[in-house]
Amino acid sequence: AALMVSLAFAQEPDDRVILVPLAKAPKEAPLFFSATADVKIQVGMEEVTSEQEIDFIIHQGKPETLTLGLNGTGEVISVTGEGLRDWSVRVAEDGSRFLDVRPVAGDIKQLQLQVKTRLKIESRPIIPLLPAPGAATGFAVSISLAADSGVELLVEKAEGLVPVDDSNSRKFLGYGPARLELGTLLAGTGARGIELSGTAVAGRLAADG
Repeated sequence: AALMVSLAFAQEPDDRVILVPLAKAPKEAPLFFSATADVKIQVGMEEVTSEQEIDFIIHQGKPETLTLGLNGTGEVISVTGEGLRDWSVRVAEDGSRFLDVRPVAGDIKQLQLQVKTRLKIESRPIIPLLPAPGAATGFAVSISLAADSGVELLVEKAEGLVPVDDSNSRKFLGYGPARLELGTLLAGTGARGIELSGTAVAGRLAADG
């Protein structure tokens, strides 16, 4: 087979000519990237929605596909951002889900995306969909919770997360896979669908007291 080489002409008598076989050219550097996510979750009685701002930083390599994990229930309904070519949700054989995003071609170093999710509440506990490290070598997530008017929000479990001081368990920070389990109650007497007024109890005292 023919051998292709690259030649450099000597400029000085002591300069050397180096022959580099094309088949042994240096390999492309592997991809290394990190991601930070700011997640805002809105909880109602019938559904949970979230808006997630995710920042990718590419440290090395060509970012053909950037992959994050997805923990929890619900669906990704949109992914938008300048420099995004397309996105998809991939399901592994064990049921794990991943968000694959592909930037436009080019030597990019940063990518900022807006991800929206939705979960229709059909069972308890409520486990909202959260981003996870996936293929990222560095990862951090901040989460803030809010409830619709008339809804009392209960945080039943927070795994892989640390509550932010003075937030009454409404804000959390994490640096790896995380899981939230939430509950809801109707807040206020007027929101319960039934109200008793002018009530009285009548009867006789039992013989045994």
